[in-house]
Amino acid sequence: MWVGLGVDVAFGGITSAAAAESTSTPTPASSDTSATLATKQKYKLYIGPYIAGKASIKTDVGEGMKTGVVFNVPPDFGVSITAPFGAGSNIGFGLQAGYATYGYQMKPESQANDSNTVNEMYSFINMFPHFNIGGFIIGVNFGFPSSGSTRTIKGDTVSMFGTFSADTAFNGDVTYDFNRDPVGPTYDPAKYLSTMVEFRIGGSIPIVSSDFGKLKINIMAGYTLNQLFETAGNYIGSYDIDGTDLKTLRLDESLNPQIPSLSIGIQYDFGIGL
Repeated sequence: MWVGLGVDVAFGGITSAAAAESTSTPTPASSDTSATLATKQKYKLYIGPYIAGKASIKTDVGEGMKTGVVFNVPPDFGVSITAPFGAGSNIGFGLQAGYATYGYQMKPESQANDSNTVNEMYSFINMFPHFNIGGFIIGVNFGFPSSGSTRTIKGDTVSMFGTFSADTAFNGDVTYDFNRDPVGPTYDPAKYLSTMVEFRIGGSIPIVSSDFGKLKINIMAGYTLNQLFETAGNYIGSYDIDGTDLKTLRLDESLNPQIPSLSIGIQYDFGIGL
């Protein structure tokens, strides 16, 4: 009996000690799981550069004119910041700040050549706040005028801006004219630009991910919600003419461009743990 009691006590003591040891000392497996969970729950802010090639076009042209697609030069570039709404979340708020160019081609409906086909390009400093919903991007871009160029395919600068005048002679004859700004050091198309408001929608697709960050392909479509120039009357492309009779020359506000565009580019986001 005493032997049995001693054995029971001995085994009970051994069992209690083992249980205490098991409770107080985590196993390697539980340590790994805790570390993994801690890593997953760590919040990261993503910051990095982007660059994109873009094609754009004018929405409408006047009588006797045609438009065409141009590819932006230089490409769009800047810095992107993405702030997830929570640790490990694929939904967040983003902001891009950079340099963006929009353009289109203007040429006669007939007998177009390298001397009378004009590539118009206008650049903006842009701020693009947006939502990123699992790689789906939607937001409104704001562009602040920076520079502009209006060159023929041959490379000659052509003035596309000025003032319209109608002079009446003593005999009642009316002379219509568009007095173009002179081409030279003071020629500055950017001064006619309005602040741009552009709706954008697209996708940001990760193709390579690592502990350091993510390499993404960005595909973005945009459409300007307001007209490109502050005053339509200063832009020669805003005037319509029936045939070749200058007396029918008239201002058409709808010819002040709104620009659809499509861009494809890459972006690298560095993950910064906070």
